[in-house]
Amino acid sequence: MAYAAPAGYLRWADHDPARPFTLDPGYVLGWTDALRTVHGESIDWVGGWLSFPDTLTADRATEQPLIRQARTDGLIGDDTVLLCIGWNRHEVEVHAYAAFADDMERLLAVEWLSAAAWHEQ
Repeated sequence: MAYAAPAGYLRWADHDPARPFTLDPGYVLGWTDALRTVHGESIDWVGGWLSFPDTLTADRATEQPLIRQARTDGLIGDDTVLLCIGWNRHEVEVHAYAAFADDMERLLAVEWLSAAAWHEQ
């Protein structure tokens, strides 16, 4: 099973584009409780994702300040990733980042499953 949720802004008007990782703590707590009710304590992957207003893939230079901000906010780590998603020449492109201990943030390899393989899981 896979679930996705918005960041939980109280109102879209309160959203600050310079701080895309600002979350409403009450929303996040409720969402976490809901998932644990359905799946117990075994949630095996947690992460966030960003896409840009023009929906195009950003270059790494554009993504780096956001990756550092996500790390500072504790939103990426060795078991929590951040995906930057966009279109590149009519195909979806995903850059996945994680951070390990005192190491720099790392760009991870992204592999795609076929629809059939996804449904078999």
